[in-house]
Amino acid sequence: VWLGNYNLFWALPLCIGVIGFAYAFPKITIKTDVSYGLFLYHMTVANVFISLGAVGNWVYLISAVAVSFLFASVSTVLFLNIKRIIKSNARC
Repeated sequence: VWLGNYNLFWALPLCIGVIGFAYAFPKITIKTDVSYGLFLYHMTVANVFISLGAVGNWVYLISAVAVSFLFASVSTVLFLNIKRIIKSNARC
């Protein structure tokens, strides 16, 4: 079953698989969570790549994902450090 270009047949097994993996391996933890940073930056990076004409090649896709992760990681680390500084100054 298709909804536009989206295959609904594969959506449910994919969701079940991701949630099942999370329940099957609860001890896998990530020290610094960059998911919110990826949410913020992924579409901006994708739009820049598209506007530059960098489409239709796997190298561009891998580059866009890497740049998105880079921006997300840097912003997460910077904001966590700023948060710690503000928190430590508030205690003084």
